Amino acid sequence: MSDWLAGHPEILDWITPELCRAGVKETGREGLSVESIVRFAILKQHRQLSYEALAFYLEDSHSFQAVARLPLRLKPKKSALQSGISVLREASWERINRLMLQDAQTQKIERGR
Repeated sequence: MSDWLAGHPEILDWITPELCRAGVKETGREGLSVESIVRFAILKQHRQLSYEALAFYLEDSHSFQAVARLPLRLKPKKSALQSGISVLREASWERINRLMLQDAQTQKIERGR
């Protein structure tokens, strides 16, 4: 999953406008990156986790931290996860799902050759 996301940086271009509000100054505390939020969201959906469970796994599991590309010092709480992930629109999820299906179909065809 991590490799697939790394192979599709265009997803970040689709999601960035949803997460970056106009007029917000880049000062204060370091926030979560767009890439991490997308990765959190996909982990949450794929594993069918609550925000609380996702926060736990991101703190406790090296695998989750690696997939999310979470800096070691950053341990997002469930409220931060929810405020980031909940911004993603249905249209974005649909676009991501279509891309996943397209890639799966391409791989199936290539394996059949």
